[in-house]
Amino acid sequence: MNQPPNQSPSGMNVPPGYGPPPGYPPQSGPMPQSGSYPPPPQSGVHGNPYGPPPIQHHPGFRGMTRQIFNPASYRQTGSGSWAASSLIISLVSFIFCGFLSPISLVLGMVGLVGNKRAKGMSFAGVLISLVQIGFWAIVFIAGAWTMMYTEDYANQAGAPVVAAIEQFQSENQRVPHSLDELVAGGYLPTTWDHGVDDLAGPVQESIKGKKWSDFLRYKAGANADWDGSGWDGTVRFNDGSLTVDFKSGGNKEHKTYGLVFIGIDGIAGTSDDAKVNQKPATKFDLSRLWSGDETTRQAMKSRHELQGMINKIDNKLTEVNAAIEKSEGKLAEHKQKIKSIMDRKKIRTFEQAREDDEAGEWIQLAGETARLVQAFQNKANELGRTRNKLEVQMERLGNQVEMAKLADSKEELAKLQLLLEESRKTLEREDSAFASKSEDEAAEEWFRKNFR
Repeated sequence: MNQPPNQSPSGMNVPPGYGPPPGYPPQSGPMPQSGSYPPPPQSGVHGNPYGPPPIQHHPGFRGMTRQIFNPASYRQTGSGSWAASSLIISLVSFIFCGFLSPISLVLGMVGLVGNKRAKGMSFAGVLISLVQIGFWAIVFIAGAWTMMYTEDYANQAGAPVVAAIEQFQSENQRVPHSLDELVAGGYLPTTWDHGVDDLAGPVQESIKGKKWSDFLRYKAGANADWDGSGWDGTVRFNDGSLTVDFKSGGNKEHKTYGLVFIGIDGIAGTSDDAKVNQKPATKFDLSRLWSGDETTRQAMKSRHELQGMINKIDNKLTEVNAAIEKSEGKLAEHKQKIKSIMDRKKIRTFEQAREDDEAGEWIQLAGETARLVQAFQNKANELGRTRNKLEVQMERLGNQVEMAKLADSKEELAKLQLLLEESRKTLEREDSAFASKSEDEAAEEWFRKNFR
């Protein structure tokens, strides 16, 4: 019979270097022969009287780390639905720009707590959720920062124009048709060269030495919330005179406007475009634009006023000449009526016609019309002389050297303002004030001239 290779003092057949298994009581009596070992007793938990076999621990993992990275070595009871939900929602959240990330994060954290299955899946869901939350938090903060500074940049770039429009509106009861009209009127210099030291660096780089229309979009008739859409820039001013090229509508007088800064990128219609605040807490000091030289600004403004006055006189002359022509037509009708009455009644002298009830009424009406014609003619002559003086000044100021002299001489500026004031009074004076004769004198003079 086969004998076991080794035998312990208790009689058990034990491999070399090993003692009896722990927890097993020593046995006495003869060892069973090879091939006839009795099976273990079928009692206790899982048929083992000595309890469940010990859990084999992986030597390289401990605690939660062992549960996550070596789940096979740890008994995990319960469902893995938390982990699956976390991972699926975190992936779907990409479509919704991370909106569902907080939900997948919470589900993943729940899946990591306790003895649950698929903790690696939960960890992946948590990791993806955190990445999305971090990314969109950075995007939100960057967007808020950009929006805050974009509005500040727009207000800095547009502050002089807002102040100039406010002054223009107070003097003209309307907003300008374009930024060029502000320049022609002396409210703004041609380019922004002075008074930029207090601006932010990016704004300085965007505006210094440039024309206002290069970095701003302006639209008369829009509102303060205008975003720059529909701007065509077709209204232009040349040498102070208005040149209109509207794509639609006419040269209307508006009370509102829209103003947009095209951003530090210098390109209109991009994300850094921003409307300019039309009600700033602190009004911009326009004298800063002229490097403190207020006389230069006044000279440019006076030059524009000269051109504007010439335009007004031309319009008034057109109106007066039309009135003269109309009144002379009426006098021709009156003459035919009076002649018919005089022929019928055999009237030969002015005195006889004046004493006649019928002819006298028509002569009185003719006198009123003749006096009005005379007043229109006198006003046209006066306007012509005034226009000539203004035109000479305009030609003189067309020379840059003369403009500089005017800017340097307060006396010359005062003379120019006096000329403008006299021209304005001539325009505003009533037409009848230019009549040099009474109605009776005008009637007699007209009658003797037409009925000899």
